[in-house]
Amino acid sequence: MHPSTQLTSGSLAANGIIYLALAGMCLLVALQQAKHFIAPVAPLIRAVTAAATIVFCVGAALVLLVAALVSGR
Repeated sequence: MHPSTQLTSGSLAANGIIYLALAGMCLLVALQQAKHFIAPVAPLIRAVTAAATIVFCVGAALVLLVAALVSGR
């Protein structure tokens, strides 16, 4: 490796800490903005989740009914 492209371990560690701190700050800002974004659509998300749960439960019930019918023969 060429000497000019080598990084010392000290500078690499310092850069890594700076990068991690910046990444953490960016994630915190993104989380705050996501809360503001989700707030108006939260009822819609709850409704979609409820609909998906209903579809899953009805499908599971039908599969279990068919299984009970088939095993009863």
